[in-house]
Amino acid sequence: MVRGETIYKEIIRRYISNMRPTDIKNYANNQRIIITDQETLIFFNFIKKYWEDILNDNTNVFSILKKQIRPDLYNKALELYKENKKKYL
Repeated sequence: MVRGETIYKEIIRRYISNMRPTDIKNYANNQRIIITDQETLIFFNFIKKYWEDILNDNTNVFSILKKQIRPDLYNKALELYKENKKKYL
């Protein structure tokens, strides 16, 4: 692993450990995404549990999320994931 990647992952790990459901809701609102409180909790729990898998390119875990949320929300989430991963990692 490259040192820069290690730093990014540590920053993300610390952010995730302090993340709250309101952070998910606020991010969605900033992206102009309508998200219910239940969907917010689904995302929150998913990110808390699978963030390392996602950062390590184990995108198979997205199939778990796909079963729990609306298709349009899933597609938007996947699109944002790809955009942000390309931009930041």
